[in-house]
Amino acid sequence: MNKLGALVLGLFTLSVVAAQDASEYVVTVASGIGAFGPEEPSININRKKTKHQVIGTNINRLFVSHNGGKTWDKKDISSQYGIWGDPVIASNSNGDFFFFHLSWPGVHKQEKDSWLDRMVIQKSEDFGETWPKDNYTGLNAPKDQDKQWVNIDPETGKMHMTWTQFDEYDSKDVNDITVAMYSSSMDGETWSKAQRISTKFGNCLDLSQTLEGIIPAAGNGDKVHSVWMLGDSLYYNDSNDDGKTWNVEKGIFKTPGWEFDVPGINRTNGFPSFLSVNENGTDVLYLSWSDQTKSYDDTEVWNAMSKDGGKTWSEQKPLSSTEQYSKGHQFFSNMYRDSEKGTFYWLFYDRSAYDDHKTDIVLAWADTFEGEKKFIKLNKEPFTPKKEIFFGDYIQVDAHKGVVRPVWTEFINGNLVVKTALLSYKKLNKLVR
Repeated sequence: MNKLGALVLGLFTLSVVAAQDASEYVVTVASGIGAFGPEEPSININRKKTKHQVIGTNINRLFVSHNGGKTWDKKDISSQYGIWGDPVIASNSNGDFFFFHLSWPGVHKQEKDSWLDRMVIQKSEDFGETWPKDNYTGLNAPKDQDKQWVNIDPETGKMHMTWTQFDEYDSKDVNDITVAMYSSSMDGETWSKAQRISTKFGNCLDLSQTLEGIIPAAGNGDKVHSVWMLGDSLYYNDSNDDGKTWNVEKGIFKTPGWEFDVPGINRTNGFPSFLSVNENGTDVLYLSWSDQTKSYDDTEVWNAMSKDGGKTWSEQKPLSSTEQYSKGHQFFSNMYRDSEKGTFYWLFYDRSAYDDHKTDIVLAWADTFEGEKKFIKLNKEPFTPKKEIFFGDYIQVDAHKGVVRPVWTEFINGNLVVKTALLSYKKLNKLVR
């Protein structure tokens, strides 16, 4: 393999290694047998009342808690446009929850003109109990719409959604392409006309030469930012008029590709996490992703930032500067920042302690992006996945007003099991001193 990327010349402040795990705070949300079990979880802490929390998992499972995550109720949910996975859960300052997912109006087969034909948005105004409002954006049949992500501007409430449009998913035709798409809404019900925001394009094979991992971030004023991955690069683009028009994307980091192999996992990716923080009128951008720049046997979580709104970027630096939580494979990483506290959190699977397929789940945090990282295992015992069992494409961590909720999938005794941990900033710092 051609090992891409410049030599890292500096490291973040030395990491602190956790002395224990946080397994006593772990709660099982759901489980299921083999390939029929829940996976690919997304979690959100309600922005108005933190005790209300919602988790979505593949393909059409929703779980609601009204006691801060201690217990979870499964909600039967359907959509007139169908549900075909890629769950993303978000909430606004009014306390409304939103469930974003793929569509499948077809009943008996994956019909070319209906499967993945739009992005679906469902809204709950009673903290996840019912989801009566069912809307969509991006309808452009027979093209397929896939792998969306959403950012809600905490200042204005405006919702920014990005995703990949396939001419035809999994097509081997060299004339079929993938592009980055964007749509926005103030209420989650009425959406702007979907538009292409990438000038470059990829193929449709759902591999590294496919344009994917598109993440939006609301900036200061009318600024909107986005990043994605394609081929050997991680790209950045922005809009200066609230998403109405977009500039030409630029490659900001080299990568061997967003799709790579981790032994024992059905498939893995290094899709980015991306945040914009208004600091004295300037958008400071925070970026985290994973790849195999070092080698096939070493998947690393990388961080980088821009202090001038995307004009220039820092060097990429590893999340951990020690061998623990750095050697071997760290994958499916996800980053988030508690906007109230300013604390950054990273969640990832880790194999640094093992020479086989045993896997831990690790949470890292820091008071500043470049500051001292603290790490703690969330599991007491490792789990071992199976290659033939699809494990999902992501995990997630959410944090709000000091409440911290990671969510992830394990494989235990033939079951896929989704778990969360009832954590807080204060509790984590007591565990790791």
